Amino acid sequence: MLKHTVLEQTLLHTPSLRSQPHRHRRIKRRRLGSSCVRAQSSVVEEQLCRFAARRAVDEFVTSGQVLGLGHGTLVNYAIEYIAELLQLGELQRVNCIPGSDLTASEAAFQGVPLTALALVDQVDVMLTEADELDTSEHPMSFVTGRIQAPQQPQLLKTRMLIDHSEKVVAILAREQKARGRLGNALPIVIEGGENWEEAAEELDSMFLGDAEVWRRPSSSSGISNPRGEPFPYTSPEGHAILDVRFYGSFKLDGKQVPYEELLTAIEGVPGVVTHGLFHKAASAAVLAAPDGPVLLPTG
Repeated sequence: MLKHTVLEQTLLHTPSLRSQPHRHRRIKRRRLGSSCVRAQSSVVEEQLCRFAARRAVDEFVTSGQVLGLGHGTLVNYAIEYIAELLQLGELQRVNCIPGSDLTASEAAFQGVPLTALALVDQVDVMLTEADELDTSEHPMSFVTGRIQAPQQPQLLKTRMLIDHSEKVVAILAREQKARGRLGNALPIVIEGGENWEEAAEELDSMFLGDAEVWRRPSSSSGISNPRGEPFPYTSPEGHAILDVRFYGSFKLDGKQVPYEELLTAIEGVPGVVTHGLFHKAASAAVLAAPDGPVLLPTG
């Protein structure tokens, strides 16, 4: 008997148009066309992400732990599963510290016990969604904070949790996002107000020829330009987010310098509060993949 991949199994259980009357089938094909394929693909990707989040919980979460919960859809899937295990009694005495307001709301809605960083000695395990992961070193470096919806990331909270965590597990929505040298966009949180342009201009000069610096708009605007206009994002703390959009991998002066050197330069800019590059922070990662979740490091 042939063994189906997770992707194939999901497709096999998707209702078929063949079971519908012939006269309706033709109409639906004509109206939906490629949108049917896109919708089906979206459902499959969501299921694969759920599998990855569950695998992360199964592998790294045990009773009696203090958990850090980062930001993102995959973290929400992990929260759902943790709530399910608590209800079944398979997990007990678990307390969670949210890394964003949205995560806190989701955990409270699911009935997952919450606590605060100031009330614990350490965080045993931190689960966080990563946009991209460098698998060439261990612990692994990763980027988070690129996704703006449904809520902008709270990178300062995320960093505080990671800094106090004994073990950090990154969860990725796509296997292809785990590779070598990191690149693409790097979110940087800066002090807002009238002087935000000074930090932006210094970063722009620093990465001249390697990247463009754009201020992030509010997620509701749907518009993007270098100044984030007409509705630039400002956090409740008064911070702005700059997206440093590299033309490929992360570089400084045209060179792929070590991450430490890159971060020293960024953190030395007046007005920089924090950023989305977490250097050698993840001791493990779980990747969503068609054949089932991939656990790193392997072996």
